[in-house]
Amino acid sequence: TGHVYVLYLIDVVAIVIALSGFFLALKNFRRFPEGEPTGGKPHDRAHFQSILGMIFSLAFVVVNLAIALPRWIMSPCS
Repeated sequence: TGHVYVLYLIDVVAIVIALSGFFLALKNFRRFPEGEPTGGKPHDRAHFQSILGMIFSLAFVVVNLAIALPRWIMSPCS
């Protein structure tokens, strides 16, 4: 159809969704007290999961940017 803005909009929405996961995991991470978790308790597992949530969310942002940047630099309709 020649509407290039739809492609850009999809990229932005995907990046915003990935960043929302990061900020949600960061919010949960800040609820935990300072110090190393000892492991084995549900509280310690939740601490670990919030760290993994931040790492995976940032990884998804990087992948989305790697997919979107060539489309932003070069015209998708050429």
